[in-house]
Amino acid sequence: MAKAIPKIGSRKKVRIGLRRNARFSLRKSARRITKGVIHVQASFNNTIITVTDPQGRVVFWSSAGTCGFKSSRKASPYAGQRTAVDAIRTVGLQRAEVMVKGAGSGRDAALRAIAKSGVRLSCIRDVTPMPHNGCRPPKKRRSTQTLQWKCVESRVDSKRLYYGRFILSPLRKGQADTVGIALRRALLGEIEGTCITRAKFGSVPHEYSTIAGIEESVQEILLNLKEIVLRSNLYGVGVRDASICVKGPRYITAQDIILPPSVEIVDTAQPIANLTEPIDFCIDLQIKRDRGYQTELRKNYQDGSYPIDAVSMPVRNVNYSIFSCGNGNEKHEILFLEIWTNGSLTPKEALYEASRNLIDLFLPFLHAEEEGASFEENKNRFTPPLFTFQKRLTNLKKNKKGIPLNSIFIDQLELTSRTYNCLKRANIHTLLDLLSKTEEDLLRIDSFRMEDRKHIWDTLEKHLPIDLLKNKLSF
Repeated sequence: MAKAIPKIGSRKKVRIGLRRNARFSLRKSARRITKGVIHVQASFNNTIITVTDPQGRVVFWSSAGTCGFKSSRKASPYAGQRTAVDAIRTVGLQRAEVMVKGAGSGRDAALRAIAKSGVRLSCIRDVTPMPHNGCRPPKKRRSTQTLQWKCVESRVDSKRLYYGRFILSPLRKGQADTVGIALRRALLGEIEGTCITRAKFGSVPHEYSTIAGIEESVQEILLNLKEIVLRSNLYGVGVRDASICVKGPRYITAQDIILPPSVEIVDTAQPIANLTEPIDFCIDLQIKRDRGYQTELRKNYQDGSYPIDAVSMPVRNVNYSIFSCGNGNEKHEILFLEIWTNGSLTPKEALYEASRNLIDLFLPFLHAEEEGASFEENKNRFTPPLFTFQKRLTNLKKNKKGIPLNSIFIDQLELTSRTYNCLKRANIHTLLDLLSKTEEDLLRIDSFRMEDRKHIWDTLEKHLPIDLLKNKLSF
């Protein structure tokens, strides 16, 4: 008997829906818990949700496959969302912890479904295992931050002792040590200072003698004069004269020194001598601006003057320390610099002058080499061989027979990278090696072309007085 065909417009409802998986329908009903742990395992072909109690016993599990999804749809975000909702509603969780494992596409969808389900989450933890060797770390990026310096501490301990502490950052690894060493050397040895270099007494046989009416010996007076700290602007000026003329009895201090207008005393209370009797005492002094520490031979001068070891060092001491900070690829170094001066300069002024001296020292390397530059000859000093091709060319033109060809390397010739590499592979390192080869020998070199031969000939013709022969090169 034929089945009746429903009429168009019939109100009979047709129930359409997903057919449950037979395996899912045969599972036992899960027990309900209010507190547990939700394990989300998201792979690239499935999403599995496992619910356990706080003791770790499995209460219920669900997957995209048991929810009716097949083939590639099991790895879709929608499948992960449906799987999470199915597991939570079946168990009836109210509070839970979430453990996430894997990086499948259903991972984020399952987490969003759990968050919207109304379950109170105490924590979400990623337990995805990482390989022991891991992936290659990202390449270190060059820091684009601008170097900054700052004076973090400054104090005046006395008139002849100033202290300053400075910080410089951020520096890449190794740069702090380079800057610290350079600044320390420049601060201690490259800053100019003014000091007393000579003292002249009247009718004194030697520096160890004593003068009637003076408590100190001549040597003690010279040592006291050596400690006098002066401040001046005698740039480019030679020796200047100063003097002391007093009448005793009295104490002689640095305030009694008669100085040129451009020189002043830092500490006027520095002692020089003590006159115990009413005598006239006069000393003629010489003042000079220099750098570093200079000693002079001790000898008696006929005019009664004695040299004083010149200590033209405004900076007494310099310390630097390095600290590393940051983590991962963003590590950088911080340089701390401590400076002590004698009062003729502040630590900040000393740091400025040392930095300027270093800049002036390296500035010539920023300019192109001058072809006509010549160095003064000194016959009493050993002159190292010149490593520039132009300087060797001058010697070659003066004397053709005594040319040290083995001292001229092909690195000094204006060769292209291709020609240079070909000659290096053939163990041709000097001009002697090159001139001992024939044209046929050069053409046998691997990757050596006629253009390379012509380039070598042009270079030698341009810089050297060479006669080109067919079989061999000769002068």
